Amino acid sequence: MITKYDISNAPTKDELQRYVKGNYDLLTDFCGYIETKYQPKEQIDYSKCTAIPGWNLKYKKHGKALCTIYPYEEYFAVLVTLTFKDLDKFCIVKQEFEDQTQRIIDEAKPFSGTKWIILAITDNKTLADAKKLIALKYE
Repeated sequence: MITKYDISNAPTKDELQRYVKGNYDLLTDFCGYIETKYQPKEQIDYSKCTAIPGWNLKYKKHGKALCTIYPYEEYFAVLVTLTFKDLDKFCIVKQEFEDQTQRIIDEAKPFSGTKWIILAITDNKTLADAKKLIALKYE
């Protein structure tokens, strides 16, 4: 994650996106999709509670988290929390997802009535899966 900015020195959204040198195009595609389709509120936030502290970009809709983007130099990760109701929907369309995404969701441990799904976005297939997971929650 972005660690060159300390907690008192927040990067801009553009700086967050440019930090992901390896997959800048995928990140700008994902952000554009989320912003156009869901019109969420965005928030640049500093995460202190993860193993690697740093800046991230959160999207919220109706006061609830839509997703959180964690930028790394060569890729970015997307966190989507799925409720058990969302997981029931996932079971119906599971075969539409990449095998790796299916495994991540199946192996995620439940936490407070949800599963926290983190996908490392390195290609268009995983990017499409992240978009489909969000659609499960909000469509």
